[in-house]
Amino acid sequence: MELIDQIEVNSNEGLKLIQLFYGDLTNLPKEEAVDFLIVSAIPGSYYPSRGTLIDSLDKKSIELNKLAKNIKYDYRKEFSCWLSQKINHKEKGIEFDHILVFEPFNRGSPGELVGDIFRALIPFLSHEINKVATPLVSTGAVGSNPIEIMENLVESAYYWMLNGLQLQVLKIVINQKPLLNITLPSFQTFKYNLPKQQDQAVKIEKNHDIFISYSHKNSKIADFIFTTLKSINSNLRIYMDKLELNTGASWQQEIFISLEKSKFIFALLSPDYLKSKVCIEEFDIAMIKNREANAQVLFPLLIENTELPMYMRMIQYLNLINLDPSITINALNSIIKQLNNQYIQQSTSLDYTKKSQTLKIDNNQLIQIINQLKHVYLDGIPISRLSTSIKQSEITVLEFVEALIISGELQAKIKTIHTGDKIHYMLNFK
Repeated sequence: MELIDQIEVNSNEGLKLIQLFYGDLTNLPKEEAVDFLIVSAIPGSYYPSRGTLIDSLDKKSIELNKLAKNIKYDYRKEFSCWLSQKINHKEKGIEFDHILVFEPFNRGSPGELVGDIFRALIPFLSHEINKVATPLVSTGAVGSNPIEIMENLVESAYYWMLNGLQLQVLKIVINQKPLLNITLPSFQTFKYNLPKQQDQAVKIEKNHDIFISYSHKNSKIADFIFTTLKSINSNLRIYMDKLELNTGASWQQEIFISLEKSKFIFALLSPDYLKSKVCIEEFDIAMIKNREANAQVLFPLLIENTELPMYMRMIQYLNLINLDPSITINALNSIIKQLNNQYIQQSTSLDYTKKSQTLKIDNNQLIQIINQLKHVYLDGIPISRLSTSIKQSEITVLEFVEALIISGELQAKIKTIHTGDKIHYMLNFK
């Protein structure tokens, strides 16, 4: 194995790597061990054709047709992939625990194929499982353009990793010199253009309170939920325009931006939702936002009977199937209360004189503050972690109350009262 080049991804979680190797995926040194090996195949066909990765695995006594008879997770219907059981019998050079077999039923553009691979990969990644090795998928019997696959693979990996995907290392391994020679320029072009990227790690203003992710076939239910939410709180800023997948791109920037502009995401789960690539993309991005925020920002709503993939079932969802409209309204109302009115855009004001002044509050006001902030997160950090200063009966205006009121996290006003040479501060809750 020869490391040809690598791209460093400086994410909020730390340094991540996209590496390009020349070598053999069935002859990995121990120091290059990974959790998953990605293999692409024609659906249902695992014959070890000469010169393919399936052939190389077969020569190491790893037969895909046998692995396919005892699958650990079968997501062929949802994500065109399945995951093998753990590979215990390992010959030298087999330095991976599982094989993720990607077998797309419909051959799309290189961007669509790579997008499908990441949608297939996301359900399995975690803090413990975060190193993946892959060949240039779909360039063999499937016949995709290797240059376009490389371009899309690197771009998609970079932006997913940058924006929170639990993928620590992606190793792209090429075993033919001619193939390496024609794809290396694409890898290096992306790497050298990185300083010119204008859209990485940009903080996006939250100008929607709720993003409703739904299949267009469930429009009637989505409209009902939209109307119900607005009846609960007319100030809610709800985004419900139906987005479309850019089939020519592997990284869906428009979807990411739309979700990033929203504080919360409601996902309306149904059989049609699981069949929609754009819905899955929205759910996956929302799931990453949910994990990064260290708070619940993704609220799945089950609106029709469907067998959810394991990774979707791991997020608590609300069952709205066949509920009476009044019960549904009450259920949505309880969610809105959980979201906390501190997140909804309202006008606030603050008067203060000196930054060093402190605000005197009594015990009742202290209890009101704590109750208001119980479920509130500021930039992903629970307010309770930031509010140690309110253990006493005074808090710093600049460092705490001012920041909370201006950001809209605390619905209150501060009023100054002058009595002689003294200034008193009164905290009035809305």
